[in-house]
Amino acid sequence: AAFQPIDNLGQYWYEQFQNQPTAQTLGFVMHTTDLLQPHHTWTTSDLNHSGWESWVADYYDSEDLNNFNDVTAALESFTPLAPNATDIRPLLTEGGAISYAHGGLVLNSTEHSDRLQVAKVTIPHAIAMVVHILNNAAYKLNP
Repeated sequence: AAFQPIDNLGQYWYEQFQNQPTAQTLGFVMHTTDLLQPHHTWTTSDLNHSGWESWVADYYDSEDLNNFNDVTAALESFTPLAPNATDIRPLLTEGGAISYAHGGLVLNSTEHSDRLQVAKVTIPHAIAMVVHILNNAAYKLNP
C-alpha cells in the first residue's frame, strides 16, 4: 500500500498541512500518532484490540494515564523536531518503536496490571508525540 508504514501517511498529511494549513489536515496527522497503540504496530489480527481501547477509555482518568510528570518525561525522551523540520517521520518512527518495544504484552493479556504497565508508557508518549507535532506546526504558522 502506498502509505505503509503509517509514518508515510502522517508525512503525506503533514505535507498537505504545510502546503495549505487547515485544522483538518493537521487532524489527519494527529490520527497517525495512534501508532503508539500496540495493536497498530504489532498486529492486524485484532488480538484484544477493541478490549484494549475500551480498557484505556474506562481507566484513562482513574489510572491517571495522562499524568503530567509522565507526559513531561515522555516529551523529554523523544528527539524533538527542529523548528524548520519538514519531515516528521523520524518522530513517528520513534513512537512506533516505543509501542513495539513495550506493547506486545497486551496482545495476549487482558489482565489489568499488564494493561496498566503498557498504558503507563504508550499513553504519555502518544500525548507527547502530539505536542511535538503541534509545536512544529505552530512554528510553521508563526516562525
